[in-house]
Amino acid sequence: MKLSRMALLLMTTVFIACTPIKKDTRNSIVGVWNIIAIDNDDEPTTNKEPLPSQIIFTRRHYTIVRMFGEDPIRAFAVRWHPTDEEKLKRFGEVGVNTGTYEVHDDVIRVYPRIARMAEFMGGHMTYAYQWSGKSLILTLIDEYTYDGVQAPWMSESRGRIHLTLARLED
Repeated sequence: MKLSRMALLLMTTVFIACTPIKKDTRNSIVGVWNIIAIDNDDEPTTNKEPLPSQIIFTRRHYTIVRMFGEDPIRAFAVRWHPTDEEKLKRFGEVGVNTGTYEVHDDVIRVYPRIARMAEFMGGHMTYAYQWSGKSLILTLIDEYTYDGVQAPWMSESRGRIHLTLARLED
């Protein structure tokens, strides 16, 4: 009798150990996200058709590539050979940074290792986050350079920008 109980216990243990555990990712920020709406406290309307942008969160790292404005980026007049004017315009059209992040309570703090603006490499950006159904809403609440200087657009008199994200399905 003892042998059959031991065999049953062993089989149950093996079965449980071999059964894949499906992690509930509904309330996890890990994944690939598109920005589907942008709200600015200073603007009366919501941009429900923002230009293509993408945010990727892995377990410890993130990447943000965001296109600014409302007009699609145009190709350079001469392919592969932008003018100085085109280069300057492009600088303001795209934001890119990547690095590590931490989540504490309802705050995400990102630490850029690589950024379009070198001042932010080694600095940090802080976002409040909340869930709205399946959407993740990020609100930029602070931003500092590598040497502790707050970004000028983070002054108290300016409204906050809220990014509504939708997870891309695998």
